[in-house]
Parts: sequence; C-alpha cells; structure tokens
Amino acid sequence: NLNGIGILNESSLHKELKEWYREPGDKLETPVDGYIIDIVRKDLLIEIQTQNFAALRKKIMYLTKNHKVLLVYPIISDKWILYNKTCCSKVSKRLSPKHCNYNNIFDELIYITNLLSNENLSIQTILIQVEEIRQKIRNRSWTRKGWTLREKKLVKVKGWRTYHTPYDFLAQLPWDIDLPFSNYDLAKRLNQSISLTRKMTYCLRKMGILQVVGKRGNILLLNF
Repeated sequence: NLNGIGILNESSLHKELKEWYREPGDKLETPVDGYIIDIVRKDLLIEIQTQNFAALRKKIMYLTKNHKVLLVYPIISDKWILYNKTCCSKVSKRLSPKHCNYNNIFDELIYITNLLSNENLSIQTILIQVEEIRQKIRNRSWTRKGWTLREKKLVKVKGWRTYHTPYDFLAQLPWDIDLPFSNYDLAKRLNQSISLTRKMTYCLRKMGILQVVGKRGNILLLNF
C-alpha cells in the first residue's frame, strides 16, 4: 500500500504549489519506499504540506533515514475571501484581517521537534497570497451561516526562507533583544501573540538554541 495525498484527493492550492515548484526533470507523485512523494528531484524528495505536520511525522521520520527531504510549508500572508451564492451569481470579495508571517511555521514545528536536528531534513517556508472561495449551501446554516469552503487558489508567492540546520531559525529572533528575556518580552518585541511566542521558544529550546537561565517571579527567562 502506498501512503500519500494522491491526485484524486489533491486540493487546488496543493496542486498549484506543486506546479510552481516543478523544474524540468522532476518526477511528480512518485512512489518512494512505500510513500507517494510530491516531487522527486534527483536524490531530493520534496513534500508540500499545507497543514498538519503531526500527520506527516511518521512519513518524514521514515524517509529521512535514507533520503534528503525538503519539507515545504506555505504560510498565508494575505487571503481574499470570495463569496458566491450560486454558480451564476455575482461574487463578493473581501480581504481577511488575519495576516501570517514566517514565524507561523512554529504552529506546526511543535509536532516534529524530534526531527528538527536531522541532517537529512530541510524546511522551507513560503509566504503566499491566496483566494478562498466559499459557496452558499442549503441546509448548512450551522456552519459559517451556510457558507462552506469550496477551494483555495494560489494568487502569488511573495518570498521564502529555507532552514537547513536548527541555527537557521535564529533569523526568526530579533538580534537586539535584551538578555535574558521572557516569552512576554519576545511577544511584545515581535508584536505577536503570546501563544505563538511560546511555541517558538518551546521549539528553539528543543533544538538546543535557547535555554532557561532563571526566573522573574514565576516567569521563565531565556538566553542563547
């Protein structure tokens, strides 16, 4: 049995990202060691995962035993939501107030912290803009007032960062932060939620980049 998304269950966004990454000579949806791989580029296996690293953990752990793997995670920087009541009706459009950045990779990294020091695993985050198309469905008033997600489509790739070693994640931290610092200090400095900041420092501690060096009251203090 082969494990993987498979073309029949592939989302529009996943398919478009795969085509964006594709280079001459690449093989798509290729079986390797019992798994279906998005892109095989010579001796490199490229996996595009739009969400849920926890579901991918076993696959990555197995493949990195004998192969170089690049795990690609698209982060939605800007999202336009399109509302379509019927197939023939006029579409309304609005920009979502939620905007993510490179630090949102830590929302998923917390599920694979035991793999982040594996020299066969590299991670690439790409900032993208998307359109999310929602359709009005009868008898579904219980979800989003009757609106259901139909598909997400790629609009633009804004940029990317690649992490080959744990120390490449140092680029996510402000170089001029006062030491030692707490999660609250870092959240304020980055202008982001304390929840995401805790995920960041948890992963960086697991990678051996940050250490707990003391307390300020009941608050942990961190240093490099």
